[in-house]
Amino acid sequence: MPRRRTALDLTDYRTVIDTSGEVAVGAYARAQRRRRMVVAGVGLLLTIGAVVVYRSLQPADGSDHGQPFGVRVRCTACGYEGEQRITSSKVLPLACPSCKARTCWPLWVCRKCRTTFLPDLGQDKPTCPNPICHSSEVGSAWAP
Repeated sequence: MPRRRTALDLTDYRTVIDTSGEVAVGAYARAQRRRRMVVAGVGLLLTIGAVVVYRSLQPADGSDHGQPFGVRVRCTACGYEGEQRITSSKVLPLACPSCKARTCWPLWVCRKCRTTFLPDLGQDKPTCPNPICHSSEVGSAWAP
C-alpha cells in the first residue's frame, strides 16, 4: 500500500484566506516573480538606453543652441539687406543692425532662377515671385 503524505500544519489559515488579493503558491508564485523581474529589468534597460541616446545627441560644448550659421536677411522697416549669424534657437524677426527694430526676416532663394525674395508671411508654401518662373523649389538663402 502506498504511503500517504501528511498535510502541512497551517494553524493560522484564516488570516491567509481573509487577506485581499491572490495567494500564490509554489511554481506559479516563482513564475510570477520572474515575470515581474524581467519586466522591471526591461524597463530599466530602456530608461538607461534613453539616457545614453539623449547624452550622445547633446552638443560637445554643453550648449543647447548648436553652431551659428549665416543667413541673408532683409529689414522690412528700413530696407537693410545683409548677413547675420544666428543659431537655430533665435526668435524671428531678428533685430536690424541699421534701425534697431525687430523687423529683419530671412530671405529665400529660388533654386531655378536664383531670385532672392522675402515670402509673404501668410503663405503656406512660398513660391518664386518671378513672373516667368513661379517655381515652388525655394528655400532659405544661406550666406556663404
